[in-house]
Order: sequence, then C-alpha cells, then structure tokens
Amino acid sequence: MEKLQHYYTTQLEDYTKNLYHSLAISIPEQVDIMDVAQKLNVWVYFAPIGSCAIERNGLASIILDERKTPQEQFEDFGHEIAHLLYHAGNQLQMPKMFLEYQEAKAQNFAMHFCIPTFMLRDMLLPATKSEAINMLSNTFNVTPALAERRLTHYEQQVLSSRLHDMIRTQYAV
Repeated sequence: MEKLQHYYTTQLEDYTKNLYHSLAISIPEQVDIMDVAQKLNVWVYFAPIGSCAIERNGLASIILDERKTPQEQFEDFGHEIAHLLYHAGNQLQMPKMFLEYQEAKAQNFAMHFCIPTFMLRDMLLPATKSEAINMLSNTFNVTPALAERRLTHYEQQVLSSRLHDMIRTQYAV
C-alpha cells in the first residue's frame, strides 16, 4: 500500500501520536507495557482476574489478567489506559448505556494505542491482507484479530482521504 500524499488524521490519531511522542516513543520496538506505565505514573499488576483499571486517591493502577497471552495483555493495557485517561466513575454503578459507551470508546482507543497510525503509516505493508495482518500482529505484538480490525479501519481511512482529495480537486476553483 503506497503512502498517501494527504492523509487526514482523526483527533484520536493525533492524540495517540502526541501521547507517544510525549513519552519519547516513536517506533513499535519502544512500546513496552512496563515502560509506558512508568512514564504515565501507572502501577501495573498481574493477577488471575479480569483486567481492570482503578484510580483511588490520585493513584492509578491497572491489573492485567496473568492468564492471557502477552498480546492479549497489551490490548487490555491499551483498553485500561483509555479508562484512566478519559473516564471517571465506578462502572459497577453507572447506567448500562453509559457503560457500553465507555467500553466502545476504550476499545477504539486500544486499537489506535496498540497500532498507532503514525507508526502504521511508516510501514510498507505486504500486498496481501493476510500477510499485512501477520506483519502488524508481529510488529506491534497484538493478536491477529486486532491487527485485522486495525488494518480494515486504516484502509477505510485511506479511502476516505482519497475521496476527500478527489472531491476537493474536482470542486476547486
């Protein structure tokens, strides 16, 4: 997939890029759960329970399910970081629709956090989708399922940027 001349980033893509740059991270090999957590002043624990984030008295902690693979733990870490950065409140006490909203936002954030657009755009992806998914999964240490969702999302953004450019060119005065 060739690099677009114009790619229109979303606010989330810009936020993720700025977050990683503020942590002095610019390539996939620099992304490490413990390093990112330390730089964000978040304590990380591993236990045989479902992953969750807790913030109490200004102390942010993430518990990652030790029974999961490292790839699943990284995806959970991205999801839980979203809750710490964006959300407040006890999910056990909130209305179901608001809980679902927070979960959807955290899933979307995790997808972009685990495979940031600014890093993805620097890659030369293989011609076939299956090879590209495998490459993303290995490069970013994520599950093939997340790599496929992220690749599909990225391809949709690329098409949207191309369409935007075509319309802008056609109607330019």
